[in-house]
Amino acid sequence: MVILDGVPFHRKEKLLFIAERVEVFLLFLSVYLPDFNRIECRWANLKRALPDLMSDCGTLQEAIYTHFGRRNS
Repeated sequence: MVILDGVPFHRKEKLLFIAERVEVFLLFLSVYLPDFNRIECRWANLKRALPDLMSDCGTLQEAIYTHFGRRNS
């Protein structure tokens, strides 16, 4: 069994043909919905804030720690 996410660029017909020939079962998960994944929202907010953060911080790591309210230790 091979489990694949539901990304549209997976060529399902071709993969199904190959899997059938080698007797492998393919399980396609549902389409990924980033709006329902909390970490995606956090990364989007960080990407928007990063230009301003980088002007105030010395390094990317410091900017990320600052954004998430953590000390760089």
